[in-house]
Amino acid sequence: MVQRILPHRFFAQPLRINSNSHYDIYVNVKRSGGTVQVPLTLSKPTHFIYKEMTSNYVFGIFFGIMIAMAIYNLFLFFSVGSLAYFYYLPDSTHKCITQPGRKSGQL
Repeated sequence: MVQRILPHRFFAQPLRINSNSHYDIYVNVKRSGGTVQVPLTLSKPTHFIYKEMTSNYVFGIFFGIMIAMAIYNLFLFFSVGSLAYFYYLPDSTHKCITQPGRKSGQL
């Protein structure tokens, strides 16, 4: 991300495009074999920022709920003593770690 103009978790590049003009945009993708999918989206800067803010809020809510669930189950494990609450801790932690990577980082 050192050479990127826009520091973003995905590759985001600002383009200056004039209306009523025709552009040919070429994308060079390096791959090591097999097929590759390159989802491209063009959006206005305000829409891009709004979408990113919404995504960040959703991630914050998701992580907050998952951390609260882990703390709650840890508390239940110590107070009740049932191993079922202890086994739920790795499950909730695994979901918290792997869920953001699905669907290109979107919930």
